[in-house]
Amino acid sequence: MIGLLIRTLEKANFIPLQAVDGETGVARAREQQPALIILDLLLPKLSGLEVCRVLKGDRSTAQIPIIMLTAKSEEIDRVVGLAWRR
Repeated sequence: MIGLLIRTLEKANFIPLQAVDGETGVARAREQQPALIILDLLLPKLSGLEVCRVLKGDRSTAQIPIIMLTAKSEEIDRVVGLAWRR
């Protein structure tokens, strides 16, 4: 899935960055200040919800929009994800 997403973004002239785990994702977001983050909830080392909480709690990254993309589909997962909207 990530390969397809990256190719699609590249075809639209975006420069996608990839992180294989939550800790790397937080570090990259702080260093690179992306225009948008597409975030999977099921990440190793630091869950996607924790990544979202950390980034939204940091003044340097709080303004970056986050789209949560995940295979989780239970209603509670959607409610928890929406709780981090600003």
